[in-house]
Amino acid sequence: MKKSPISFCSVIAALVLLVCCAAPGLPQRAAGNDIHRVDFRNFTYRPSCLEVDTPGKSEAVKVTNGSFSRSDPDNALNFEIRSIDYGDLTRDGRDEAVVLTTCNTGGTGQFSEGFVYGMQNGKPALLARLGGGDRANGTIRCVRIESELVKVERLGTLTGRAIGVDFIETTAYRLSGHRLAQTGRAARRNFRGNATAKAVHFERGKDSAILTGTAKTIVEYAVRAAAEQTMTVRITSKQNNAAFEIIIDDYTMACRSTEWSGKLESNGEYRIVVIPAKGIADYKLEVTIR
Repeated sequence: MKKSPISFCSVIAALVLLVCCAAPGLPQRAAGNDIHRVDFRNFTYRPSCLEVDTPGKSEAVKVTNGSFSRSDPDNALNFEIRSIDYGDLTRDGRDEAVVLTTCNTGGTGQFSEGFVYGMQNGKPALLARLGGGDRANGTIRCVRIESELVKVERLGTLTGRAIGVDFIETTAYRLSGHRLAQTGRAARRNFRGNATAKAVHFERGKDSAILTGTAKTIVEYAVRAAAEQTMTVRITSKQNNAAFEIIIDDYTMACRSTEWSGKLESNGEYRIVVIPAKGIADYKLEVTIR
């Protein structure tokens, strides 16, 4: 009996079926190494603040929605995720993550720490840690990843005390294996600013103000607001090279942001600091308080 030849259409159909079946696996494997898919706000950490009695060993803390709290007076703990920043630190075309945290064990101390994670075999792996201090004495106020470097801003005091911030010190690190090596010298700037802040005025009957300007260096604004009010700040710039900070007393509410909104916890004068990056920034700053 003569066998029927395999038709050209049958071959094409088989190839199409093979590609369609195989294709879904490709993005799954790629996605498995995508650190952006890791939920660091529902994750387990081993913070250094719990190594006081057992150096080198630390209790595992699982955060839920970005925090963990334990009210036991003999073993109190408040651990929070403050920010998560992404960028390529290993020059392999894939992002790493830096998770900034705060830890309090029942006293007045608020200890900051950064965890640097990368993906290994489809799972997040701790690559390095960023040490921080207590409040004004060395706490990490913010982290950003630029040009394959981790840039860390820490608060500092001339007296070494935990209150009364005098300056901000920015240090750059390069990730090498499981070690963060400092690159260049740390840069320091005055926390209180070098010029008188410009007052933000609202027209009668309005709760928003729009301010425009050109920033060659830092430009500061001051606005008074009350507890329970909601403040929203947005900045835009022609070359996308401007950001802002929001500061009250020793506390940084927003760091290197382009948009922020939140309910205020206290009465006082809030400073909004416009920061240019990569040259001169022509900016528009919108401040709303309701």
